[in-house]
Amino acid sequence: MKKEGIKDAIQKYYDSIGIDSEDTSRVNNVAQARAALINVLHGNGLHKVQIASLVKRDRTTVHFHIAAHDNNMKFWEGYEDFYDRCSITAGVTLKNELIKKKLNSLKEKKQLIESEIEQLNSLINE
Repeated sequence: MKKEGIKDAIQKYYDSIGIDSEDTSRVNNVAQARAALINVLHGNGLHKVQIASLVKRDRTTVHFHIAAHDNNMKFWEGYEDFYDRCSITAGVTLKNELIKKKLNSLKEKKQLIESEIEQLNSLINE
């Protein structure tokens, strides 16, 4: 996934909730927003180290939030709202990026297969 596309998705999410994306504080709503983002990024196939870089936290913090997601959904009041908003705003953009990446990969494989078919056909016709 292109880093710029991911950063745009993240900014779109933070803009939609009115929180500064550069805010690294531990204030409850900022922490919830960041934890929700971590889980949406993870759910869209990003690696923990990449997520850590994007949210300016270490990978153990990312791991913690991923592990705590189910309990956060049940017990951390307000978290589910942030997660839902993030899934809608950033998640859709990330899924589109993931689909584009997969589609490009399949197109490249298709070209390789077609080339191989041509080579094999030429061997048969010799």
